[in-house]
Amino acid sequence: MLYWNVYKNSYTNRFVYGDETTPMESVCTFITKYKTEKEAKEACEELNRQADLMKEDLQKAGLNPISLREFYIKAEVGWRDEFENWLLQYPKSKRENFNFCYEDWVRNYTEFAKSDERVMWIPFRSAPTEFNFIVYKFKPDGFYEYIEYGEPYNEEDYEFVRAYRNRDDAGYFVKDHNKHLREQNKEKAEKKLIEKVTNNLVSGTVPEPIKDSEAPKLLIKPPKSFDWKEAMKALIDGKRVEARVCIPGLPESENGWFEVEFAIGPEDKEFGESVKFGKDWEYRILDDSKEREELFDECEKLGIINVSKASKISTPLLHDIVDAIKSIDLDWEGIAKQINEETGN
Repeated sequence: MLYWNVYKNSYTNRFVYGDETTPMESVCTFITKYKTEKEAKEACEELNRQADLMKEDLQKAGLNPISLREFYIKAEVGWRDEFENWLLQYPKSKRENFNFCYEDWVRNYTEFAKSDERVMWIPFRSAPTEFNFIVYKFKPDGFYEYIEYGEPYNEEDYEFVRAYRNRDDAGYFVKDHNKHLREQNKEKAEKKLIEKVTNNLVSGTVPEPIKDSEAPKLLIKPPKSFDWKEAMKALIDGKRVEARVCIPGLPESENGWFEVEFAIGPEDKEFGESVKFGKDWEYRILDDSKEREELFDECEKLGIINVSKASKISTPLLHDIVDAIKSIDLDWEGIAKQINEETGN
């Protein structure tokens, strides 16, 4: 004869049933058995009804009990299997009737976390001795930072996030969160900028100048500057380089960039006293794209070069080619007339 069993699920605090051949979760504790499915179903419904009434009574008394599953959802703690094994220290009668309120679950998990070195962090303030590195969110901007337990801080500006045993773990967590937040802020700024430009185009209005605070910083990043050794390497690689003397506080309008040529470094005195590179200068790759575009137009007009292949020719050489052709004083109209007469056109 096939019997129907009733179980108590300690994870959800609910009663369930199934026949003898139905495998049950490890968190289910056998309660009793019945001859028919109907009897097992009615028993579960009655037991769950009584449990709900008991829960209501506890809530009225201000205890507000919640299931282990509800605690997990609210607290998002880790090491759950280990925590549940730790709970086995309670007498069986109490394990079958867990009706802890959230604060009791927090107290139990904190006690478990203190006793298990594998638990690296907790989401509660309640274990300052073992979990000494506290991560807080700075409310004005949402970025995280961590401090060692006991260091002073303005509680009005910070929101507790979690506590770690080790400084490095707290640092990694903070760094990872802040990197993700910066990426989100960049995406939001770009989206806001695109929406503003799109709205102006659709409405036909003249777009207002974009404020610095609205422009994504990563989109207006200035060209990278480097030292004289990197500048020499760039020149050897065939790139054009410009430089300026580093004068802190002096605006670029008063301290302009100038192109430099390959020269010996400031330490190579045996090659000569006069050097063009300075240690207190800053260097960057010269952007000559506009200049090259103008040279390509000149080359097309003069018909002296295949523009599709001109990208392989350096800008100075293009200058030399254009200047050389222009310096030749030829009667182009006369030559064209003579060609026409000879060809009969």
